[in-house]
Amino acid sequence: MIQDLWTSLLAFSGQFIVPDWGALVALIPIGIAAIVLLTTSWMVFRFATAGPTSRGIHKMPPVTPAGTHVTGPSVAPVLAALGVFMLLFGLFSGGIWLWVGIAALVIALVYWGGERLRNGGRHSGRDGGGTTEGTGGGSSDQGR
Repeated sequence: MIQDLWTSLLAFSGQFIVPDWGALVALIPIGIAAIVLLTTSWMVFRFATAGPTSRGIHKMPPVTPAGTHVTGPSVAPVLAALGVFMLLFGLFSGGIWLWVGIAALVIALVYWGGERLRNGGRHSGRDGGGTTEGTGGGSSDQGR
């Protein structure tokens, strides 16, 4: 009698302890779809209830901070990325491609460095040393 009770208790609890994994795996796409739907709904709600994007009468144009030098667009990072790709391709395929990859990366980095040096000549006198705007002549004796 106790053995039958114990067997039926194990059979009943086995449904929860050892589930049907095939059925649970089949529910994964439904769970992912529910998560995506809830996230998208939340983002649409937050976007619809967001405040204005501009404040004041006019939008102010972005201003570069004083002493900051921003270079123009360059193809050098793209060439360096292609050089790294060719180097990795050469590491995996071997042979002459390894040397081609090394040469391409070195040429790209030398080009990038030369571009920096050419661009740095214009920049060096602007904020190197000296006083910055607003700290010169006569401002130190205001409290006397």
